[in-house]
Amino acid sequence: VLHTTEADGLFGGTYLDGQPLDSYLEANEQPAYIVQNKKSGLTIDGERQRTLEPDGDFQAFALVTDLRVLFVVGQAGGDESLALDLEDIVETTAKTGLRTSKLTIESLDGEQWTFPCTDDPTAVATHVEEAAQVWANAARLLDDVETGLGRAEDNRSRGDIDAARERVDDLAETIETALHRIQEVGPAAHARIDSRAEELRSWLTDLDRELVAGDGARAHARAQAAWQDSEYERAATAYDSAIEHYQTALDTDGSTPDQETLWSRLRASAAERELLRVGPIVDADTARRRALALADPEDAAGEWERALELYRDLLGLDWGHSDGEFVADHDRIR
Repeated sequence: VLHTTEADGLFGGTYLDGQPLDSYLEANEQPAYIVQNKKSGLTIDGERQRTLEPDGDFQAFALVTDLRVLFVVGQAGGDESLALDLEDIVETTAKTGLRTSKLTIESLDGEQWTFPCTDDPTAVATHVEEAAQVWANAARLLDDVETGLGRAEDNRSRGDIDAARERVDDLAETIETALHRIQEVGPAAHARIDSRAEELRSWLTDLDRELVAGDGARAHARAQAAWQDSEYERAATAYDSAIEHYQTALDTDGSTPDQETLWSRLRASAAERELLRVGPIVDADTARRRALALADPEDAAGEWERALELYRDLLGLDWGHSDGEFVADHDRIR
């Protein structure tokens, strides 16, 4: 039935006028069940009622796959086909009778698709119901990811970085959960969900890159402010954080900020960090030279006090070690 339009045997006949059912399958689409009837066809009840019935000796088929329930009705001059995606199915039931059974599917838009069957469709209904639930769950998870990314973008644009990061922390895991769950339905189902998941992954990666780069920019600003206030160790820590974040952003796939912008920020942070290694002694020496140059004794005394304070602070810094944060001659400072 799946691969041919001609029935075998003494009482054979023609199932369909055109191509067999497998010609309707998409790449990797996995067939699971086929049910058929000879005269009743398919009835759709909703805002408007529609009935498709097979012509002459042709038949009607319902092919269940990992993507949809495909209805093909044999008609002279060209078979008719309709499909209901599993993700659009709300409920599926089977009703069995002495001569005829029915497979009934309710869709999201309130339509009821009824397909009389020559065989008991209970197993088919159970399969469709379970597959539709998995589809709904996977789609809902990806909807949650999309909503979370949108809200995180809003948080980022308002400058609320902590809230943005909190929103995105678990989104990658949610995407993988959706893919894992849909895998049990079939390969084509997984491929279709993965296509949407890939778009969300790309969005998540771009946003993560922006957040990490933003962390680097804020650390860079803190470093400059701390240096301005002569808080050298705090400045060094902030510069190291900025450099680390810029490097992480460069290693993260994405397009925003672009590579050249990130490299420029990284080079600037690294250069300032190297200057900071000798910055404290330069600042102290500069204050001493200003004190020497001032003619007014009171002004000079104030500058000498600042120079003395800076030199005393320098004695407490991490000087002279190969991996130290600063470099200078400790005895010369004394």
